[in-house]
Amino acid sequence: MMYRKRINYNHFVVPISESLERKISSFSQDDIYYSLKIKYKEIGTEIEKMEDCQGESRFEQIYSLYWCKLKMMTFKQILIHTAVNFEEGEELSWARNTYDELSIKLDGIVEKINESLIEMTTIDLMETLYSIEEKMKKEIEDHDKNRPDYQ
Repeated sequence: MMYRKRINYNHFVVPISESLERKISSFSQDDIYYSLKIKYKEIGTEIEKMEDCQGESRFEQIYSLYWCKLKMMTFKQILIHTAVNFEEGEELSWARNTYDELSIKLDGIVEKINESLIEMTTIDLMETLYSIEEKMKKEIEDHDKNRPDYQ
């Protein structure tokens, strides 16, 4: 499988297959924005009109937090691929060390985002967010299963 280098998040150079990159990029901000917007309409909430002291609507806060969460999860997945796809040597060591360090930080960020989301959302909305997340995980798993080195 061909891997190409790609600059990502904080100038880390990350190898990623083109097919995985396409799958990850298919989760666009617009898709998530409209998925959330539709769910708000379904539960009949006027939540967009509820503004906090900074003038940002609750909807915008949830959307921003959730988009950040998906980006963190995506970056973690890219790091996993980095750690397992380099050949033995210095670069593999770098990838594993980077993954170990950042994985803990990313998990912490995602946990804080989850806590904020739980405080801000209804059960219906959380189910929608969860289904988006599961779809993303499934796409990545399907990609992994098609790799020749999948175990």
